[in-house]
Formats: sequence, structure tokens, C-alpha cells
Amino acid sequence: MKGSFNQIICPFKTQWKFKKADLMNLAENEYFTGKYFYAYNIYGLQYSLLIYPNGFNEVTSRETWALLYLNASEERKIFVELTLESAENVSKSSSFLYSTETEFGTMICKTEELFEENSKFFVNDEITIKVKGTLIAEHPSVSIVSYPIYMEWKICGANFKDEYESKVFNAATFFGINYYLTLCLNGAGLYVYLNLGLGNQKKIKAVVDFSVDSAHLNYGIQFGYEIYGRQGILLCSRDDLFDPSKRFFVNGFLTIKLNGVLMVEKRHFIDINVKNGVTQMFPVNKDFVIAVGESEILVHKQLLKDVSHVWAGMFNSKMRETNENYMIIKDFDSKIVKAAIKLCYRENGTFKFTFEEMLSLYHFGNKYYIALIMDFAEDCLIKHISPTNLCHLIQLSAPDSLNIAKLHQSTAVRTLIF
Repeated sequence: MKGSFNQIICPFKTQWKFKKADLMNLAENEYFTGKYFYAYNIYGLQYSLLIYPNGFNEVTSRETWALLYLNASEERKIFVELTLESAENVSKSSSFLYSTETEFGTMICKTEELFEENSKFFVNDEITIKVKGTLIAEHPSVSIVSYPIYMEWKICGANFKDEYESKVFNAATFFGINYYLTLCLNGAGLYVYLNLGLGNQKKIKAVVDFSVDSAHLNYGIQFGYEIYGRQGILLCSRDDLFDPSKRFFVNGFLTIKLNGVLMVEKRHFIDINVKNGVTQMFPVNKDFVIAVGESEILVHKQLLKDVSHVWAGMFNSKMRETNENYMIIKDFDSKIVKAAIKLCYRENGTFKFTFEEMLSLYHFGNKYYIALIMDFAEDCLIKHISPTNLCHLIQLSAPDSLNIAKLHQSTAVRTLIF
């Protein structure tokens, strides 16, 4: 799939396995959650598969459903195209927009068909559900730095105590941040907490999952930290923890796994001192208006013709903008358009852009095919390639995206360095 300037495209292909005996023990509206996975280029996007062997409401009663969970939100909508395969020659394709709803899926079969004696869905008493597709999200407005975290913690079940603390781990090269887990057992059950030391950061977002593989337990969650502290979840009830049939303890040990990412917003500014030499001469009076939001930018029509074949074509037509000498630009903010016009006039001056604004400036030049601006923005982006933005620039500059040749070549070289 070909992406656009403002989109991140993430293909994925994953499979989940569930045991027949475990599914048969579930009542109506009960489900198993599969292992959590993370999108490799959409920071903090977590997904898993939920299987409801007996349906999840009155409408789906006595039906087996598989739902793909994503930690989307109203602020970060995710479009998904997927194909779900649950047995030989049994596959269904769908597309969904995730925002306030975080679970979508499809019916696999009737419950009685799933568990019938010669069921085609189980091989060696396991059902394998394969999902492949594409995740599509908008680029974040602020650069994000992420760091993966992982821990496997074994606790001896003999004389199990009310509280345990894991070893402390340092997030190497990640702003002095450290993390560890705490277990607390009380009357309600067993709680697991993720403790973070924020180092020199004021705010950190953690997207993580806790799992106990032997008990087929997977919990995905996200936390926000603004001071040193801990946040966590109820992992299981006290009764379930010590029930041998639930298999929390294997060979006398409880094994808890932590997996996820820590994320910090990082604004990176690009300061540029432009010295273009001689400015092109035009009449004193400017004869065209570009409206951007509440701003109006006066410009010479001839300049626009000179720098852009797109604008030249517009002025040579009988479009309304030509007759009214007035054009509205809606998809760029005034800072970007004003900077672009100054560059077109070859005015000397100092510019200060965030990384995202520099990308927007390139996009402006690309949309109106202004070679001067595209070359300027591309050179600046090449000079400011870093581990933080490398993946973003690789995808953006690829031949099947914006096809920015020099930038794409430079990012390929940097992958060997970082």
C-alpha cells in the first residue's frame, strides 16, 4: 500500500494459538486474550487478539468471534485492513476504523461447529488464528523517542509473601530512566506495579503488557508518569493465584513477563540562516492574496508563476482564484506558507522550524511543485537525520511514498551508522 505524507503505514502478519480445552471452559461473554504485539513504526501502538468461543452479547450468543484489539483513541485513530484465517479455506477480510472503539472483528463459526467432534478448526487440539493486514495512522505532531523494555521475573511460591520487588533496570542511553516491578498481595488479589524513575524527564508514557504464560494471562495497559511513582493492575484474584488448576505456579515458581515501550515527546528545532544573495526584483505593489486561516499574505502573481508550474497552470486557466486574485490554502498553517513565500522571494533571514514543520514545508513544495523549496527542505532534513527520526524519514522518502531520492539514500547510509 502506498502511503501519503501524513500517514504511517505498518504491514503486519501475526498468528495466535488457543487450546481447545481452555476455550471449552469459558462461559458466555468470557474470552481469552492472546499475546500482545507492537507496531514497529507506530510508536506505542499495541495489538492483540481476543477470542470469544460463545459470543460477547445476546446478539452473538452461541457464535465464536475473534476480535482484534488496538489501543487506539479519539486523539489517535487507526485504520486497519485485515484478513483473518482460522482454518483451511476459512478466511474473512474486513476493514475497520479504530478510535473510541478499540475492538473489532468477525464471526468465525457457530459455537457448536467449533467444538463438534470432527471440527476443522482444531489441529492437535489447538486453533490457530492468523491475521495479516495493514495498520494506518497519522504522523504524530511532535517527535517521539521510544525505548523498549522487557523483564522476565520468577518468584518462588514457597512461603509466598505479601510484597516483592524486582531488580532495578536502567533504560540505557534513555535520559537516566530506570524501572522495576512490585508485586503486592492483599485480600482482593495480586497486584503488579510498574515503577519508573523519570531521570531528567518531566513526563513519560508507558505502553506495556503483563503476562503469565502458564495461566494464559495477558494484560495490555498504558500509563502516564509525571512524577516518580508506580502504576499497575490487579493481575488475578487471591483464589485464582493459589488454585493449582489455574497454573500460575509451575515447578514452584510464578513467572511474570513485562514487555512494552517507554515514550518521551522530544521537540527538535532546526535553526537555519538563509543567505540567498540577490533578491529578484518585482514591482512595489503586490497583486495577489493567499489566505491561510486568519492571515492574508500579499504576493506578486508573477512570482508564483515563476516558481510553480501548478500555480502557472492555475493562472493560465479561468479558475475563480485567477479572476479574484485570491486563493485560500487550508491544509498548511500560516507559518509554513509565509516561510515558503519568503524562500520563493529569496529573502535573507533566519528560520526556526521543528522537525515536523520542516516536513510540512517539504510537503508544501511537493504539492505545488516548487523545486526551490523541495531542495531546500530536503537538504535541511538530510543534515538533521538522527536516530529519533530515522525510521520516519526512511518511510517518508521511500519510492512508494514521496520518493525523495537524496534523502532516502542518506537514510539508507545512516542505518549502517546508528
